[in-house]
Amino acid sequence: MSQYQINATSNFLKDVEEISFWIFVTNVEQSENLAEAKLSQLESDLIVLKKKIQNPPESGEEVSTRGVRKIPIYDGRYSARWIVDHDKKTVTLISLLDSRYPKQLRSIQTEE
Repeated sequence: MSQYQINATSNFLKDVEEISFWIFVTNVEQSENLAEAKLSQLESDLIVLKKKIQNPPESGEEVSTRGVRKIPIYDGRYSARWIVDHDKKTVTLISLLDSRYPKQLRSIQTEE
């Protein structure tokens, strides 16, 4: 069985960027090393996720009739979602959702 190609939507990449920023900002006050370790954990979890869904891409739980699947990462804090296209042998990551804080609660006020 050949592996599927992994793609990511711009929405998924934006989610990763926002969550990375959130992880860094919420941990840097304790220690920059802690913040970097937490970011490294997220990056590692994303690598493991990509390897896991390459073959078979049906890993995880189906969340809709349109074939959207999800799996928890980062100790269950985030939920990665993807769609499988068997004809093209591709898996497209579509979102990374925070199970604890929705986007609206993650806004950070920066001083001007």
